[in-house]
Amino acid sequence: MNKIYRLIWNESLNTWSVACELAKGKKKSATMSGILLLSMAMAVANPQAQDGIDGKAGADASPTKVLTQSISNDDKIVAATGKNGTSGTAGQQGKTATNQPTDSVAQVGGNGGAGGTGGQGGAVFMGSALTLGNQSELKGGTGGNGGNGGNGGIGGDGIVLPGRDPNVNVGDLALGATGGIGGLGGTGGSGGNAVAGKNLIINNAAGALIEGGQGGIGGDAGKSGQGGAGGSNVNISQGAIGAVGGTGGNGGQGGAGIMGDQLTIHNLGQIKGGTGGIGGAGGTGGQGGFDGSGITESKSADGNVGGNAGTGGQGGSAIKGAHITINNENLMIAGDGGQGADTQSYGGLDGAGGAGGNNQQGDSSAFLAGNGGQGGKGGTGGQGGIAIEVEHGTITNSGVIRAGNGGDGTQGYLGGQGGNTWTFNGPGGVGGQGGDGGNGGDGGIADLTILNTGSIYGGNGGKGGAGGSGSVGGEGSSYGAYGKKGANGASGNAGIAIEGADLRITNHGLIQTGSGNDPTAIHFTKGINQLTLEDGSKIVGDIVLKATDQTNQLTLNAQAKTAVDGALKAGNNSQLMVSGGQATGFNEITLDQGVKVYFTDVGSLTANAISMQDATFSLDLKDWDQTSVTLMKSDQPIHGAAAEGELMISGQKANHYTQISQNDHIVQYSLSWYGLGDRAHGTFDIAKDDALAIKVPLNDHDSLNPSWDGQSLTKTGQGNLVLMAQNGYTGKTTINDGQLSLAVHDAIASSQHILVDEKGVLNLSGNDQTLLALDNRGTILLNDDSAQKALAQKVTVTGDIEHSGHLIIGNMQSVLGQTYTQQGNWHGNNGLVTLGVKVGGDDSPKDQLIITGNATGTTRVAVLNRGGQGAQTVEGIEIIQTGHSDANAFVQEGRIVAGSYEYYLKPGAAGQNSNHWYLTSKQDGGTIDPKPDPTPVPKPTYRPEGGSYAANLAAAGSLFNTRLSDRVGETWYTDPITGTMQQTTLWSRVSGAHMKGRMSDEQSQLSSDRYVVQLGGDLFSGSWQGVDAVHFGLMAGYAHASNTNKNHLSHHSTKGEVDGYSAGLYGTWYQNAASSHGWYVDGWLLYNWFNNTVKGDLLDKEKYHSKGLTASLESGYVWQAANWQNAAGASNALYVIPQAQVIWSGVKSDRHVESNGTVVEGMGHDHVLTRLGVRVSLKHEMGSDPNGMRLEPFVEANWLHQSKAVGVRMDQVDTYLEGMKNRVEFKAGLEAHINSQFGVWGNVSHTTGTKHHRETKVMVGFNYRF
Repeated sequence: MNKIYRLIWNESLNTWSVACELAKGKKKSATMSGILLLSMAMAVANPQAQDGIDGKAGADASPTKVLTQSISNDDKIVAATGKNGTSGTAGQQGKTATNQPTDSVAQVGGNGGAGGTGGQGGAVFMGSALTLGNQSELKGGTGGNGGNGGNGGIGGDGIVLPGRDPNVNVGDLALGATGGIGGLGGTGGSGGNAVAGKNLIINNAAGALIEGGQGGIGGDAGKSGQGGAGGSNVNISQGAIGAVGGTGGNGGQGGAGIMGDQLTIHNLGQIKGGTGGIGGAGGTGGQGGFDGSGITESKSADGNVGGNAGTGGQGGSAIKGAHITINNENLMIAGDGGQGADTQSYGGLDGAGGAGGNNQQGDSSAFLAGNGGQGGKGGTGGQGGIAIEVEHGTITNSGVIRAGNGGDGTQGYLGGQGGNTWTFNGPGGVGGQGGDGGNGGDGGIADLTILNTGSIYGGNGGKGGAGGSGSVGGEGSSYGAYGKKGANGASGNAGIAIEGADLRITNHGLIQTGSGNDPTAIHFTKGINQLTLEDGSKIVGDIVLKATDQTNQLTLNAQAKTAVDGALKAGNNSQLMVSGGQATGFNEITLDQGVKVYFTDVGSLTANAISMQDATFSLDLKDWDQTSVTLMKSDQPIHGAAAEGELMISGQKANHYTQISQNDHIVQYSLSWYGLGDRAHGTFDIAKDDALAIKVPLNDHDSLNPSWDGQSLTKTGQGNLVLMAQNGYTGKTTINDGQLSLAVHDAIASSQHILVDEKGVLNLSGNDQTLLALDNRGTILLNDDSAQKALAQKVTVTGDIEHSGHLIIGNMQSVLGQTYTQQGNWHGNNGLVTLGVKVGGDDSPKDQLIITGNATGTTRVAVLNRGGQGAQTVEGIEIIQTGHSDANAFVQEGRIVAGSYEYYLKPGAAGQNSNHWYLTSKQDGGTIDPKPDPTPVPKPTYRPEGGSYAANLAAAGSLFNTRLSDRVGETWYTDPITGTMQQTTLWSRVSGAHMKGRMSDEQSQLSSDRYVVQLGGDLFSGSWQGVDAVHFGLMAGYAHASNTNKNHLSHHSTKGEVDGYSAGLYGTWYQNAASSHGWYVDGWLLYNWFNNTVKGDLLDKEKYHSKGLTASLESGYVWQAANWQNAAGASNALYVIPQAQVIWSGVKSDRHVESNGTVVEGMGHDHVLTRLGVRVSLKHEMGSDPNGMRLEPFVEANWLHQSKAVGVRMDQVDTYLEGMKNRVEFKAGLEAHINSQFGVWGNVSHTTGTKHHRETKVMVGFNYRF
């Protein structure tokens, strides 16, 4: 059964739809108004014929040679060409619809297959980690051409009925199917890189050439299929629209001259990028289908748009890669972009409109011819190559660097001819648009440091192609309208000479944009950028900061006055920093929304015209030598508004303000002191670690600010305000915070009151000042310690002072002899004066305070020792002179020490000298008579720290000294198997001692405490002669000692501490192993290391180290004087043991320099301690078992002799511990043998020497046998 298609108008959707009904019994009719335009989108979905097969990609060419070692090339070498891509095959033709159910709809033509991509051209050399020298020509291989696209298949025709059937309704419809789209042309292969690799050093000699290969040509697009014709013998016949023409393939990109990572390139010849390949031709648009033979109405379809021609390939870079260092002394040039499709092909051909049919009945206006298709767009020219496409690199250019030119666009093709009919002829198609010209290439990109003394050029933009002509209308009873001419293609943009992020450019050569639209010389895209303009700099083209949400900051550092032949354009939210102190001129300056401009040094900007949107300006000016500074100047009135912002560095937003003045031609920054209206004020807010110098006088000013009198200066912020002129303001000077420096004499002589608040600093900078009323609660510095000039030796301040803060006279450690003179009265309110003295004898170099008037109240005086070694004074060191002073006008702050001596601040004797104050080392508390008669023998006061240094060294040299009995006690036992006497192999002991003594200065008393923990064990035991016994073992220990030394004259005391460790060996020989009688010899060797501290009253804690060896040799004879048994059978024996021991101590303390400069050295190391004595003991067994409990009480007496006294040398003055040369020791104790495995022992000893030296010691030990 035949299927009949009907058109039904849908009122709600305002569209025609197609429906299918049985042919008989249906007499509905439809009417149409206007012109019937149908498309395949309105019809039911059509099946599609099989597509063509895509072509295969061409193979890449291999490199000519892979280098494994450095070479020098003298040969001309051209690398191999990449293989061409194969063409795609054609799509199949669509089948014609029939009245059969399985073929009732026409089939769409199959799409043509795409052409294959061309293969990449080969490289000449590839390698890594080597050096390449080139004296000839190296050219990369040409890329293979892209394959052509396959043609699209023709669409199938609409349904064809065998003859006029009177039962067919007037709504019957037949539609042809669309043709297949022509296949895309394949992209041309990229040209080969001439040289590629990693970690290469490349030297290109004069006259030599390294050039990348040319890109391959793009493949032509396939022709698109014609639309199918409408059916025959139906009421309404509609031909199908032709398919859109296929797009031509793009040309391949040119190869780079050199490509790689971590390269070092020195060029004396030429390095070029390859030219981009030509684009392929666009495919022909499909012709519209004929209408067939409609009875009532017919419409032949439109021809479709011709395919666009392919884009030319981008030119290759001269250099491409990352981490590259370039030194160019001749020519580096990128390849030009390829042209659009060949000018012989233009754009893709049009699709002609289908011819209208002959109607059999109905209105002739319903029989229409198709419109001609629009001609295809001409090929777009390829972008010029980027001269140097490098991420992270350095370029030094004294030659020429030029980007590639953009390729030209090609002409669009003429439109398709309109279809013919006898009633209504189709108009001609519109001509195709001409291809756009390619953009010029850029000079370089991305994180580069560029030093340019040569020339850097952007590429020229390519020319746009001409538009295609319109085609003629179709022929019929009247001619169709001619088509319109296509639009011309746009010319390409000018190439940017330098573009990228995080660029650092120093220019005293030429940087120039290419010709074309939007000429830009330098384009900063983001990051932190810097452009330094030196003498001889020339820039042609705009300098642009891209608008971005990321940081985009440019520092424009003009080292010479420069005129830029272009505009300065700062995009939204970018930042511009102008520095260098020179003016930079532009044709135009545009500052967009949110731009911040910072000026330093001071540089400035000029232009013919300036426009801005809410820009903010800040000035970081260290030296103000004028009341206002010009930031920007325009020949024409400035458009927009300016506001002041916080200074980038200084944060001095309160000190200056921005205004547009002089009839809107100047943006200037003005000093707020002389501000207009209520913007004037006298507060200087300087940020921390910054300084602002004012070289113009600050005089009284008529202020309209109700909060400022126009006469007073207030310093806030933690930075430094430097007044470098003699100012005439008469109000108050208040230093709330930070520093006010007076860089000239009488800088604020007219100010009626000066207040230095607690956080404030007044720096006199070595200049005499008149300060009428000075209230110091903060700090006054006599000199500027950062000054590079010679410092004044004397500063006079005229006026009275109320002093509750801090006056530092000797703030320069390297300079002594500074004098502060107060020419007026001084009232101390617990303030502090600090001065330096090289403390020694009466003639010591010193800083000095002189007061011509009265000194009242109380002022504390601190003295800093500037390297003095101390000495005995006679009259004293005069540091203060006054016209008159109260008894307590000056009091000593803290201790004053030098070397081994204490010093005191005291007034002179009665009379005129009582108004002078001295440092003296005298031990009595009286005043100083500067001319005593007779001259007494001075008796200095010694520092107590010497006793602690000496006690620390004495402890370090003796803490781990042991005797055999201290170490092992009674160690004999009877082996239960052999019956022989043996000894244990593990022992430990703990001892503590307290000592008192005096120092040789006869002023200090010393006491110390210490404890020691030691343990050890035998490593080896044996016998040499069978009856004797030998033992060797290891021992280690920890010890801590502390001492206190107090001077009874100064009443100052000090604390010393020692803690440390020891490790070493011991060995013992017994004459008779079977009994406890006879000779023995014992020895040990230890290495000792200690941490030491000394902390004196009101002084810093001193830390230092000591270390060294100690060794001992001991011998004795065990003589059994008597033995007996008691009634229970227990044995008793009386022993007398004479002993001798020699101990050497090599522990030394490090040379130490105290924080006050005193040099401390230990004295008495390498001494020998000799001990001679006798021990008497009674051994008592508690039962008959020889391995049972046994007790042995004992007494011992020794004479001790030390070869050297232990002491300290402080700045060449020696003091010693007294009473240690000859001493007597008495000891008593008990040793207990608990059983065959465990024993304990303990003793108490007391040692007495001369000069009240005494020491008491307690020791407990144990041993254990495994």
